Amino acid sequence: MQSDTFLKSDSDDYDTDSSGDLPTTNNIGVKYDVQKDYTGERFLDQSRKDAYFDLRNELFTKPLEHRRIFCKTHHLNMTITDDGSNITITHNDSGAIEISSDSHSHALNCFGFTSGQRSVGGVLTGTTGFTAHDFTGATGESLVVIIDITRIEIPLTSNITTIGEAVQILKYTLTTYKNTVNLNSRTNDIKNVIGFELVRAVAINNTTHTHFADVQISKIPHMACKLNEHGTPIIGRVFLYNDMTNYFINEPISTEKNYFTPIVLNEFTINLLDQNNEQVELEMVLEFEVTILKQSLSQR
Repeated sequence: MQSDTFLKSDSDDYDTDSSGDLPTTNNIGVKYDVQKDYTGERFLDQSRKDAYFDLRNELFTKPLEHRRIFCKTHHLNMTITDDGSNITITHNDSGAIEISSDSHSHALNCFGFTSGQRSVGGVLTGTTGFTAHDFTGATGESLVVIIDITRIEIPLTSNITTIGEAVQILKYTLTTYKNTVNLNSRTNDIKNVIGFELVRAVAINNTTHTHFADVQISKIPHMACKLNEHGTPIIGRVFLYNDMTNYFINEPISTEKNYFTPIVLNEFTINLLDQNNEQVELEMVLEFEVTILKQSLSQR
C-alpha cells in the first residue's frame, strides 16, 4: 500500500522544514567573472551587444564628470576710512550698522568703538579713538560687525599697531565674507575634484584706474592655476572696460587641463586682484567648470 507520507530523498539540496535555518547550499562566497568581450554577440532584437556597451560607456559611464558652478562677487558698497584717530564705516545702502565684540573689550578699544554702537543712517564712526593692541596668541577675541541682520565676525590674531592696519583688517574681512561661495547651501560637498577652470566671466568696472582683475582662489591647487606677473597663482584674468557703465564678457580660451590630486570642494573664497596685486571690489558673475573623477565600480 502506498503511503501518503512524503519521502525525502537523501540527495535533496534543501531542507523542507520551516525552522528558519539557512539552506544547506547557497552561493555565498561564489565569485562570478564579469564578461568583458561581447564581440559577435547579439541581443534578442539582433542588435550588437558590443555596439550597445560602447555607446553606453561613451555617454553614461565616462571616467570623468564635468559640472558648472555659477557664482557672483559682490561690491561691498561701503567705504571704511579714518581721520588718524577714529574709524568711520559708511554703508551706501539703507539699513543699520552695529559694532559689538561678544564681551571682548580689547577688540572694541583697539578699533575705537563702544559696545553695541549702532547707526541707522548708514554711517558709523568710532568715538573712543584707536588704541594699539597685540592680539598675537589671543584666544577667541573678535570684533563683530552687524550690517542689517547679517552678522560678520572678524577674528583678531595679530599685533595691530596703527589705525591704518585696523582699517585694512575691516576691509579685507568684510570683502572676503561677501565673496565666499558655500556649496553646502546648494548641494552636498563635491568630492574627487581633480580640475577647476574659469569658462566665462561678466564684469563691470567701478574705477577707471584698472582694466583687468585676476581671479584668485587659494583652495584650488597650483597645478590648475596660472601665474600672474607678481608670481601669484590665479584661476584666470578678467578684462574690463575702462569705464563704469558697460559690462565686459570674458570667455577665456580653454587650454590643456592640468589635473591635480582629488580634493573635496565644500566652499571657496574668490579674491579679485588689480594690476598691483592688491584686492579690489568688483561686481562680477563667474562660471566655473569642475572636473570630477568618478568612482570605480568597486567603490560604488
